[in-house]
Amino acid sequence: MGSNKTLKSRIELDGSLLRPDIIVLQDDGLLIIKRNWHLFTIKKTFLCFSDIKSFKIHRGLIKAKITIQKKKFGNFSLRGFSVSDAKYVKDYMKSKTQLPRITHSA
Repeated sequence: MGSNKTLKSRIELDGSLLRPDIIVLQDDGLLIIKRNWHLFTIKKTFLCFSDIKSFKIHRGLIKAKITIQKKKFGNFSLRGFSVSDAKYVKDYMKSKTQLPRITHSA
């Protein structure tokens, strides 16, 4: 069992104050936590590295938006992360899997 690293979106980088996006990096995949619009419940989605079809970083000057596409259906759009956090997730995924489909866009 390894340690988990948690990354949270920031309000100063266009993240939501009441509903921040959270990514938990685990040994076998990513746990994405998003709060529902009514703020009472949260939605937790676990993605194995083998279920990820593509991982894209949309960079700004200091902020980044992360888009994760699943193999079967559905996209996850996570905003309000710093560029360094997005690069950390990208490097973590590259170290855990052989994903040639990790892209960068400016």
